[in-house]
Amino acid sequence: MITYILLALLVPQAMLGGIVLLMIYKPKDGWTNRVSHLRLIWLALAYPSEFTQFFSWLEKDVHENIKKEQ
Repeated sequence: MITYILLALLVPQAMLGGIVLLMIYKPKDGWTNRVSHLRLIWLALAYPSEFTQFFSWLEKDVHENIKKEQ
């Protein structure tokens, strides 16, 4: 029973990750563009503080950003 619950929770997240990877690998301008997209995702995950100085909305919680716009 618990196995089915865990599968129900993990499968949608794995599918979303697969969609992200497919969108990156989808042929666009060329191989170097796909490599650049992968590097950008890796940098954003590995060094979030580097991106928050350029995008101040990344420092705040999503709820705070939405509340500010309303």
